[in-house]
Order: sequence, then structure tokens, then C-alpha cells
Amino acid sequence: MYQEPFTSFVERAGTRLTNEPYGYRKQAGELIRGIFQTLSIRHVPLLSTDMHQWKGQGARQHAYYQPQHYSDNGIPIPSSAISVFPSAPPEGEHITVDTTDSLLTAVKSAKPGQVITIKPGIYRFHGRSIPVTHAGTVQQPIMVRANRLGEAQLEFSMLEGFHVMAPYWVFENLIITGTCKNDSDCEHAFHVVGDAQGFVLRNSTIKDFNAHVKVNGSSGHYPDNGLIEHSNFYNQHARKTPNPVNLLNINSVDNWRVQSNLLADFMKSGGDKLSYGAFMKGNGRKGIFENNLVICEMNLTYSGKTQVALSFGGGGTGTAFCRDQSCETEHSEGIIKNNIILNCPTDVAIYLNKAAKTRIYHNALINTLGIDARFGSTSALIANNIIAGRIKDRDGATTIRQNNLIDIDCVQPGSYWPFSCAVDELYQAPYAGDFRLQKGSLILGRGITINKKMTDFCDNTADPQHPDLGPIQYSNGRSCLPLYRE
Repeated sequence: MYQEPFTSFVERAGTRLTNEPYGYRKQAGELIRGIFQTLSIRHVPLLSTDMHQWKGQGARQHAYYQPQHYSDNGIPIPSSAISVFPSAPPEGEHITVDTTDSLLTAVKSAKPGQVITIKPGIYRFHGRSIPVTHAGTVQQPIMVRANRLGEAQLEFSMLEGFHVMAPYWVFENLIITGTCKNDSDCEHAFHVVGDAQGFVLRNSTIKDFNAHVKVNGSSGHYPDNGLIEHSNFYNQHARKTPNPVNLLNINSVDNWRVQSNLLADFMKSGGDKLSYGAFMKGNGRKGIFENNLVICEMNLTYSGKTQVALSFGGGGTGTAFCRDQSCETEHSEGIIKNNIILNCPTDVAIYLNKAAKTRIYHNALINTLGIDARFGSTSALIANNIIAGRIKDRDGATTIRQNNLIDIDCVQPGSYWPFSCAVDELYQAPYAGDFRLQKGSLILGRGITINKKMTDFCDNTADPQHPDLGPIQYSNGRSCLPLYRE
């Protein structure tokens, strides 16, 4: 069985002490964490892993997907079948590229239905961006892909990477790395704007940018109906920039789904030192965060920075940038379900800022402060969650809370030792990502019905009448290991 290192055990105690509002306990917590840094005793990451060998939730080298399909109204359909065996090649006209210039030419002249396949190799790009201006269609999207994750590696020393301005483009099986010497010069791997409806990114690894994917409107046009799934997003160092740092920065759009991804290590060491894993804001509607594994501290260490995992509303939006120039709500009718949010000890796991009619259910929030709901336009149903923390309504927000397992002792002043948190007993070693069930009586069959049909974090079906609390449905008897999906 995994044994947590003593150093991380003690530092978690220090983190809980720093959450005290005042007094000697808060000072002691700050001292504990300061000693680790001052003496250069490295904070042992609670979940340290070689990302080249990653087999957990997110992108996988030996995963193959069916061709991308869309609904009649242009919404991408998430992958329902993933195979470890190569599938048939995507339909359409195939173009193979093996140089940087040939890839740029293929993108520049792309036609509906074309499949641009990048041969194995490392491809380096410089300049401002790669314009994507030719439109695909619902029936014939344009694809940019490698045959398998890891074969094609794109290195961007550029501000924006793919600047997607046209609809129905699909990117898959790519590794994209920001290589700028100055972090402020590598803003995005993808900037999706204006008419770029139906954008899809899947089974890819994107690393070392400020906002790996940014989405926003342009001139009254909005790139609605996007899908980001089965991908890894992380940074290999804290971003030294005053610019916003948010792995997924999704603004002013409707019907975007972020599903089955890994979001990790998104620290910011410049400016306000505040960063987000992902948010949707700017008066968008019907966004979904589902089945994601979010780890604020995985391979990067704590150093006085603040990370928020998921948010509807983020830090707010200027009126000029909100959809239809209305910011009364930052997001409405959003859903956060079946996510595991882990090791975000400096702030909340979920932040709702002017987020109306939100539903938050079947999540596990471990080693975080919990959930904050803020401002009068925020309303939320919060049900069937496991929360090692608390739920706090602020500045007029209203929440309905049903059948949650909430252990406020995990963050409440006075409960400053890790073993005072009863949620820790649920799983074998949750801080290390081991969610094998240890004490099931607290969660098995204790949920309320949310939907007539339901699946869990690993896409296993479950009984909607008597669901388990949290993102993994143990009662169905199926295996679900967040760190080992192959």
C-alpha cells in the first residue's frame, strides 16, 4: 500500500494551519511551509509522475478513436468508443506532411473533408500564429492529426499557435509544447475565435503555455459548440508572467464540453500569482466540465501561489468582452459532474462567479477548500458530492445542497492535522490518486437521482436510482482507476 512521505504529511498539516483566520496556529502553518522552502527541503509532490509514461485520465498513446461526428445542429458528439486497436483511417482526402512548411501549406489551403496527417518527427514553428481560415462542414470536418500520440511533436515559439477562425476543425494525437524563452511570448497553443464553431481537440498533450486553449468571440460572432476531450494540459514550471494563466480559457460561448482530461500544474509566479485550471465565463451558456482529473500540485511544488481548479465565471469579464455586451451572468445552465479535483490546498476547487442555474454533482474534492458561490445571480444545485472542505455562499449567492458528504473538519480552524479529516479514510491513498475504496458505508447507494441515465468517471454505467456519492460508482462492480485507464 502507498505510504505518504512524512514531509508531505507534515506540510499538509502546515497548509491547514495557514487556513486559520488568525493567531498562533496560522503563524505556525506559515512557518512550517516556509521552513521547507528556506532550507531547500523540496516539498514532496503528493502525486509525482513521469508524464511521458502517463496512463491515467486524459491522452493515451495506445488509444484510437472513431471518426468525429456532429449532431444535426453542429454540436460535436463525444467519443463513445475508444479502442486499443487501430481503427479504420478517417474518411476523406488524405494529405501527408513531413515538414513544417508542408504542414503550413496544407492548413492554409485545406478543403472540407481533408485529413492532414503529420508524419513522425519534431516540427518547430516561429512567428505569431498559424492562421486557420478555411471552413470544414458538419458532414466533412477538416482534420489535423498524427497516426498515434507521440509520433508528431510540434514546438511553438510563437504567441498563439493555431489561430482557428473557421468552423469544423478537428485536431487529434498531437503533442504541442511552448518553447518561448519568455513565458509571456507563449500565450496559447490554440486560439479559437469568431466563426470557429464545432472545434474539437482530442487525445493530445499540450504543455507550457499561459492559456493552452483560449476561446472568445470576435465582431459579434462566437465559436459555439466546442469539444475538448481525452487530452493532457499542464506546465513544467510556474509561469513567470503577469498575464492570465488558465489552462483552458473559454469565454462568451455556448455548448462547450470539457471531458475526460488531465489538468495539472498550472501555477503562476508572476503578477497576482492566481491561476485557474479551466473556466467558462463572459455570458456563455450550457458549458460542461465532466470526468476530468484536476491536480493543482502534481509535479510542481507549492511556493506561495493560488490555484482554483474549475470555475464558471472566473475572475469576471469586462462588459465589452461579454456575449452581447451583457455581464449580468458570467455563465448560465452549466454542469460540473464526475470530476476528481485533488491537491489544491490554497483555494477552492470550484468557484462560481455570477453563475446562474448551475448543477454540481458526483464530484470528489480532496485536499482543497471546497466550493465558493458568489454574487446574487449565482444559483446552484450541489448534490452527491464528496467534499473534503466546505461550501460557502457569498454576497447573495444561493445554493441547494442535497446528499453530499461534506467533511468541514478538513479545513475548519482547529482541525490542523491530516488525520482529523474523516474523508481520508474513504480511499486507499487519495492524495496519491489511489481511489480504491476503503470505507464504503459512507457513500455506497447514498445519492439521489439526478438523471435517468448515468455514467461515472470511467464511463461505466450506474444505477441512477441508487447512485453512490462521488465520481466513481463502486456499486456497479466495474473497475475505475483514475491513474491507470489502459
